[in-house]
Amino acid sequence: MANTTYSYVVHLVIQATVVLLLALFSQGSSLDATALLRWKETLPYQRILDSWAFQAQNQSPCSWRGISCDSQGSVVVINLAYTELQGTLENLDFTAFPNLQRLDLKVNNLTGIIPQNSG
Repeated sequence: MANTTYSYVVHLVIQATVVLLLALFSQGSSLDATALLRWKETLPYQRILDSWAFQAQNQSPCSWRGISCDSQGSVVVINLAYTELQGTLENLDFTAFPNLQRLDLKVNNLTGIIPQNSG
């Protein structure tokens, strides 16, 4: 009986640890995703960004078109080059991407200034 109780407690501790780790890893990508979605809302509709949406049970942007993530789920690359993207960067919160290594937006239809928080 004591062995069964011990096994049950160990199982609960392992489950709680896994849930906590998943929450920590997904929090970064959730913040990244929220920043990307806020930017998308300020842009005119364009099909290139159709994949940018929360899916049931998945708040990670890592499968969105033009987005690459590291092993922890943080956005490290935004590559929307040659996509005819229209709009401005004014509402893209660059501070939401502390692990961003590359931003590629060449050959698009973006206008306006590059925000001061971009660099």
